[in-house]
Amino acid sequence: MIFAVLIALSTATVAYDPKLWISGDNAEFIVIARSLWAGDGWAYGNMPSALPATRMGPLFPLLLAPLSGQILAMKLLVLSCFVGLVAVTALAGGIPAAIIVAVHPMLVQYSSLVMSEIPYALLSILAIWLLPRHLAAAVACAVLAYFTRSIGISLLVAIVVTVEKRRRWRCVCATFAAIGIWSLRNSIVGETGSSYMQQLLAKDALAPDGEWVSIGDLAKRVLFRVEFYLGYLLAAASAVYISRSVAQRVYLCLYMGIILAWPWADTRFMLPMVPLLCIMLLEDAWRLKIPHLRAAIIAGAIFSLAWIPIPEKTHPPNWDRYKQAGTWLRKHSPPDAVVISRKPYLMHLYSGRKTVCYPFKPPGEVLAFMEDNGVTHVIVDPLRARTTTKYLKPAIRAEMDRFSALAQIGEDTFILERRQ
Repeated sequence: MIFAVLIALSTATVAYDPKLWISGDNAEFIVIARSLWAGDGWAYGNMPSALPATRMGPLFPLLLAPLSGQILAMKLLVLSCFVGLVAVTALAGGIPAAIIVAVHPMLVQYSSLVMSEIPYALLSILAIWLLPRHLAAAVACAVLAYFTRSIGISLLVAIVVTVEKRRRWRCVCATFAAIGIWSLRNSIVGETGSSYMQQLLAKDALAPDGEWVSIGDLAKRVLFRVEFYLGYLLAAASAVYISRSVAQRVYLCLYMGIILAWPWADTRFMLPMVPLLCIMLLEDAWRLKIPHLRAAIIAGAIFSLAWIPIPEKTHPPNWDRYKQAGTWLRKHSPPDAVVISRKPYLMHLYSGRKTVCYPFKPPGEVLAFMEDNGVTHVIVDPLRARTTTKYLKPAIRAEMDRFSALAQIGEDTFILERRQ
């Protein structure tokens, strides 16, 4: 185990990225964490009127809260979870599985990103390891995994349906309590934004209030996901065939089923499955002491080091211009400015100003939204050209006399002032 942990520390150090990642999700976690630390609860403190945060799981922002003033401290928290994940994988599946996790390029990349995939993977694998040893502790870890990422419901269900009948009621109670507590809180404060279930059932996940997905559209979505995740699916099929753990097989199938139906395809959704697949595929092979297996795994791990991502010093040019726009606003806009843009959580962190995202609706409704939220500044950028072109630009053109250019960064990023 120590050898695998040392490898994990080495790869994570080499791949450490000090920059704030350009995903809106990590900025959203930080915004909620800072709201918690300020005493405002799980809320979106970036908004003119802080709305309750109901979409993200509550645990990860809570862990980040005491560290939320320092990007480095939050990144080190995730890095420590990565090292813990490697150690638990060694316990559950042996040294070969742990070494593969320690050198997996995308897992290593995410070890320094303020994202919940690594903490979720740690809790879920810990639950898998504890299940045959201590049921109560396993269920507790599964509940914490669910509070980290909602897809943890697949792990809870897997535990419920595979434990002995005489002990099952305790798991059922814990599962319903976990789901019920957070759901009750959300219903009391009022759901804000679209829920994951709405996004799953919507034809267009960017407009979850619109048309529902049809059976035909869902089938097309699943077929596309099968093609996109083909390598993982083949590994999962092999793992289900090889593994002797019913709970692991059920969890893997439920997790993969949800991901295949999910409206977005992204390899990061498979990150929590990498340690599980390694455990299921390699655990027995390690115990059987197949000749030269250790040497082969170590050689493969050394070969994999060539793919460890070395972070760039700057963001991609368009994202760097977006950051520069936020920096410009921090220096030149009044403290009570309200900015509308495509990535409001990132813009809030860059600019220090209140921010909102424009709604994906017709121009009249976008303009009404600006009025209701007291928007004073607009960022026009190429980050998400489809939505900017379809929703934001038509709204600006509809009332051109109310907008004036303040600054231009590069050829495609503009800062506009909106007159009240």
